[in-house]
Amino acid sequence: MGIKGFAKLFENYGEEINLEIMENGTIAIDAYNMIYRAMLAQKSIQSLTDSKGNTTVHINTIFNQILMFKKFNIKQIWVFDGEPYAIKNKELERRSKGKEKARKQIEEIEKNEKNEEDEEKEKRKIKKEKLEKQTFILEEKYTDDVKDLLDLFHIDWIQARHEADPICARLVCEGIADAVLTTDADMFLYGCNAIVKPFKKKSKTGKSSKSVYMIYSLITFLKKIGINRDQLIDIALHLGTDYAHKTPRISATTILKKLDSLELNEEQQEAKRYILKQIKKNNMDNNESKFTKYAHEYISLTDKDMKRITNYLINKNFNEERIVEKLNEYCNTN
Repeated sequence: MGIKGFAKLFENYGEEINLEIMENGTIAIDAYNMIYRAMLAQKSIQSLTDSKGNTTVHINTIFNQILMFKKFNIKQIWVFDGEPYAIKNKELERRSKGKEKARKQIEEIEKNEKNEEDEEKEKRKIKKEKLEKQTFILEEKYTDDVKDLLDLFHIDWIQARHEADPICARLVCEGIADAVLTTDADMFLYGCNAIVKPFKKKSKTGKSSKSVYMIYSLITFLKKIGINRDQLIDIALHLGTDYAHKTPRISATTILKKLDSLELNEEQQEAKRYILKQIKKNNMDNNESKFTKYAHEYISLTDKDMKRITNYLINKNFNEERIVEKLNEYCNTN
């Protein structure tokens, strides 16, 4: 849904956790969110490639993420987005124009590369890398890579018809998953109570960082702030979504103080009706769950599975010794 600044509302209401507390539990994973994060967190999208020059940074990051959860016997259910809703078309058109503008800037940089001094070339290189991230499109080949990897690990994945958010929320609401792994807070609107957010925590010196996880509870947030889910939807719409423009002069830091004096405009009201329709449909579908098949036991890997995973990654130009070392580290914890 792409709610601008929505996650900032929850920043002070989370709790840092160790993944050990989720041991033997289940986590639903917002696949597109994690793949985007894997790609764009790198200095360059091309920092790792296979023998044909295809980027593999997403495979490397997702591989390590899979192992991290498996280390604690945490069952994973990855949920992939499908076709965007029609109501999102205007926003997609705006993004497309932005990507085209960035592509033209890259072309201009490449034209001047040969005639520049070394110092200027380095500046241009950094700018080019930033622009390349702006032009990045999550193509099917990238999601197929991740699905192949998940299949090799016997990890469940779901292909949503449209957005993944409602399905992730349902998995939690039905008790199949304990929480959703994502950096977005959008699925709170669908009633998902628990979101686990990964982020980098800097050391006191600021020279290094480590990966940590924060957990956020919808029920706790609503209770502490003193609002209900309907008001939460209004907040999201005032902040601006992929479905409607934001309310002027409103941000995540001011919305709670001004909420009572604000009214949704016509575009936002239409978007709210659409969201409520999706929530109602999601709740109705819950009456006859389609996801009970994902409530099975954790599946351990065999030696043959390990060999297949190793061969797959070697073919993607990964170092065999490092792969085997990481897989063995995981095996020794089980």
